[in-house]
Amino acid sequence: MCRSTVKIVFWVGVLLFFLVQCAPKTRLPPLATPSPPQPAPRQERFVEQDFQRAEALYRRGEYTKALEQYKLFLLTYPSSRFTPRVRYRIGEILYRQKAYAQSAQTLQQFVQAYPQAPEQGEARYLLALDYYYLGKFGESRRLLEQLFPSTTDPDRQADLRYYIALNLLKEGKDLLALEQLFQLLSTAGRKTRQREGEELIAQIIDERLSPQGWEQVKQRYGGAAPFDRILLRLVEQALRQQQPRKAQRYLQEFLSQFPDQAQAPRVQQLARQLETLQSTLVDRTKIGILLPFSGEGSFVGESAWQGIQLALQTTPYVPEEGELQLITRDTGGNPERVAQLLQELVTQERVIAVIGPLFSRVVTRIIPLVNKLRIPLITPFAPDGNFPAQSPYVFRNSLTNRMQAQALAQYSRQHLGLSRFAVLFPEDPYGQELQHLFRQFVTQLGGEVVMEVSYDLKTTDFTAPIRELGGMTDEERERQGLPETPLPYEAIFIPDYYDKVGQIAASLAFYNLQPVQLLGANGWNDPRLISLGEQHVEGAVFVDGFFLDSPYPHVREFVQNFQSTFNQNPDILAAQAY
Repeated sequence: MCRSTVKIVFWVGVLLFFLVQCAPKTRLPPLATPSPPQPAPRQERFVEQDFQRAEALYRRGEYTKALEQYKLFLLTYPSSRFTPRVRYRIGEILYRQKAYAQSAQTLQQFVQAYPQAPEQGEARYLLALDYYYLGKFGESRRLLEQLFPSTTDPDRQADLRYYIALNLLKEGKDLLALEQLFQLLSTAGRKTRQREGEELIAQIIDERLSPQGWEQVKQRYGGAAPFDRILLRLVEQALRQQQPRKAQRYLQEFLSQFPDQAQAPRVQQLARQLETLQSTLVDRTKIGILLPFSGEGSFVGESAWQGIQLALQTTPYVPEEGELQLITRDTGGNPERVAQLLQELVTQERVIAVIGPLFSRVVTRIIPLVNKLRIPLITPFAPDGNFPAQSPYVFRNSLTNRMQAQALAQYSRQHLGLSRFAVLFPEDPYGQELQHLFRQFVTQLGGEVVMEVSYDLKTTDFTAPIRELGGMTDEERERQGLPETPLPYEAIFIPDYYDKVGQIAASLAFYNLQPVQLLGANGWNDPRLISLGEQHVEGAVFVDGFFLDSPYPHVREFVQNFQSTFNQNPDILAAQAY
């Protein structure tokens, strides 16, 4: 080659170099470019081969190797026509490998970069599942709900409802989750997903819903797929709460709705449990009444019965299992029959509790039976003794003798200014306990009981005990020529009932033991005391737990209702029984 030719070639090369340097440079398309530049045919063959190699690994389930190949493909061919699919596959495999955070990041970038890609719906579905497993339940649910209108595949619709329900459960929206699952069962999705829906419904009913929730589902979805399960759960709940009427109602409803399941083992077991419960459990609508309607004490029995009837008429009561019933038994003034009648009320009538008996000695006698039967018993009277301490099932609504003796001693010492007392008492538990307690409290308050005289409970002649207190007739005093001398006491405490007290008061006057302050307990509280004792009980003081003319509104209301119902005034027994 000649020298001139070499120079020309040199300068042409220099010119071409500068032209290339000054020309505008071509950039790679961004990630979101839908139609990247196409490689030459020979290069395209290599691109497809590498893509298919990764796809083959994916289809064989070799996800770790496939993931490596997909990542290598992106590094080698960042802008091929297979790039969207590769990026989706990477996000999908990361989801399969439970790398939810990386999967979510990859799929989120894919969804934003390739809105027209055919994998867009599947990518958003997997992204929603990533959010669920990452604990982003609200975001997951909203994304699944957005997918639903555009989804026509029944299998995918079932998947969407299933995962929407899972998210709702995580958000504490159990009833809304059940609604999704009920709709899942009504779709034509694959059976495996429907079985999963049924299992999840059972789990919600058994483990998450309260009895109130069962009732809401029963009312809203009665007859739907899990209705049988809900009814059986309600039967079980009623049996646990020992409510046989409610259990029987639910079981009958179940058998009418699902007669083909009548012989199912679980149903048969519940029916046997209900039968056992009905034979051994109390009837929650029945209250037993043990009162003396005849014989000794019938007048107090009738009074207590009136108070109980008035309470039933005037007290608001919402029956859950039927109207309240009062099952009465007449003790007839016979303490020996009370145990038999109590046994009958509990074992035959299956009452839930018993009101009565009235008298302390009778209650004390039946306490061993009460403990054996484990029946709650409340007496509206029985003030003697400390018998409630002998049983966790026995109660009383009455002033105790201790309370009465303490109140009377305090009033006598602090308000009446009395210091010296005599006690005239019957030889029965009521009189003996009050005599003992009154002396105890008087002594504690600085007073003194100077005389204590007892009399037989059945006596009607009080001459002997009154003479022991220093009583003398006018004739005896004149015959012996004794001057009038002051008594060694200022008051006489008589812990007996009004009928005896009326006789004693007249006898005290006859034997010149008046004027003296008479003191009494709640046995005095009867209007007939005045007609029996007349002027001899004027100024007497007794203690009790009920005052007919009380200014308290609830007492006034009770008195007015009693008067309008029975056309008479209530006494303490009626008030305490009420």
